[in-house]
Amino acid sequence: MKKVLALVLAVVMVCTMAFALTPVTATTATELGTSGIATLKEADASETYGVKIDQSYYVNAAGVDKNVFTASNVTLAKDGTDMYVVVPTLDKALDGVADFTFTGTLKVADKENAGTYVVYGIKNGVLVAIEGKDKGITMSAAQLDTRNGNLNNMLQEKYDIGFETYVLASDSDLTDAITGLTPDGKYDTWYITGSKALSATINDVTVKVPAKTAFKMKKPANAVTTSFDALVDKNYTGFHGLFVEGTGITMSLNVTPADNTMNLYAVDKNGKIYSLGTSLTESKKVDGTIVGTLSATFGGTYQIVKLNKAVDVNGTVPGVASTPATPGTTTNPGTGANDVVGVAAALAVVALVSGAAISLKK
Repeated sequence: MKKVLALVLAVVMVCTMAFALTPVTATTATELGTSGIATLKEADASETYGVKIDQSYYVNAAGVDKNVFTASNVTLAKDGTDMYVVVPTLDKALDGVADFTFTGTLKVADKENAGTYVVYGIKNGVLVAIEGKDKGITMSAAQLDTRNGNLNNMLQEKYDIGFETYVLASDSDLTDAITGLTPDGKYDTWYITGSKALSATINDVTVKVPAKTAFKMKKPANAVTTSFDALVDKNYTGFHGLFVEGTGITMSLNVTPADNTMNLYAVDKNGKIYSLGTSLTESKKVDGTIVGTLSATFGGTYQIVKLNKAVDVNGTVPGVASTPATPGTTTNPGTGANDVVGVAAALAVVALVSGAAISLKK
């Protein structure tokens, strides 16, 4: 379950460290952003990001250095001639759910006249003036309304934060994402499904992804063996192994014709080899020929390979769906489907709601 992040600090004075800036553009959200939550797209897990406080929030128009900023429950950082609200750096999908909530207040005072200040708080989802004084005299409701009417690029109460995310709206989108993988493509890219579950069958494997599920294509690891490459059967043309990082994704293996000499295995992200727990069933063709089928269902976080001989395993892959024994059915200790995957074709980008995010990198 996703947590809404709020930085809890009592009262934080301005951070004055020097930063190198990398602008991040915000645009209108797609259908996944219709919740009304502003979206901030980040790009580098090693950077610190902040949302710029527009100068319309200042009480002294002479610039940032002529104003004194204090805030509760958020961290502020100055860069050059601008002030920012620091937000978390999150390597996750943009999914329309808030990751950061502005729960406190922002006070901006005139450095040249401490009796002139405005306190801003959240109302109706945005940061607005809620009280203030002008040269020691309390501002009226009309004065506050006038100030709020002049605010630009208003700070939002909530932000959905994450990295670039591609929307998969149909089964064909999912198929294209998987079959479009290449060794030097979009590994570690985030994808998210829309309002319906998706399914893609590629050669021997069916991948199923629940609705509104975020996942990431992961580069396969090498199995923990001294001669893994030599063991892989390069002639097997089934499903190319796939790692994903997501919840509820399953893969189903179905290989025909097959027999109990097919050494199919699952390899996890750490390179450990597992049995797929496949079941071998028989069926009769029209001409009377008996053919075998290997099948298994398992969690979708494994690379599937065919090896040219049986190997020691780390047990059966977690998440295997048990298949009741039937006449003519045997259990094959092998598992899997094939080799390396790669990275996907770009689909509909989850765009961003209004609000400019700036990357602040030391």
